[in-house]
Amino acid sequence: MISIEEKLFKSALHQIESVKGGRLDILDKIASRLTSRVKSDHKANVIFVCTHNSRRSQIAEVSLRSFLKVLQLPEINVFSCGTEKTGIPDQIVHLLNGLGFEVSRVGEQVNVGNDIILSSKTFEDPGLPPNLLAIMVCDQASESCPFVPSFSERISLEFQDPKSADGSPEETASYENAWKKISREMAYLALKLEENIRG
Repeated sequence: MISIEEKLFKSALHQIESVKGGRLDILDKIASRLTSRVKSDHKANVIFVCTHNSRRSQIAEVSLRSFLKVLQLPEINVFSCGTEKTGIPDQIVHLLNGLGFEVSRVGEQVNVGNDIILSSKTFEDPGLPPNLLAIMVCDQASESCPFVPSFSERISLEFQDPKSADGSPEETASYENAWKKISREMAYLALKLEENIRG
């Protein structure tokens, strides 16, 4: 029986051809940096950073972790954080439920499937490892995030915030669109990592 992660990965793969130009260059750069770390340290830590660590960074974390699981690439550890701590909004829980994940909220944490626990945290969270490659998924995070010693490098990969549609008739479509755009780029990144590390 096909897992939800495999199903979503296959769906994202069908949209990879729409990832073009400068986006491919950025994703190739991220893959190259992570591959170098795996080859030298046998592991790599990547973290998605957005101002509130509530939407785009969480979607990126869930999709990349899911796709790396499908491709059996445990060498890459995926995290997310923000410059401010807020919480995981209901819209993200509804999105992940709608995609087919088993999702439950326990206090401030959101459990996704059997092995992903989401929580909103800042870059100062003691649970984050050192030597993180930081992927800045929104302009505000790039601008407001100060120098962080545990971020060994920062790369900007901006996505539109679905929050702008909160409370409107377009809310559900906005979050689904954010998942499609982010997940297809994470699928490309996962494939590139598999090619670089296993090839």
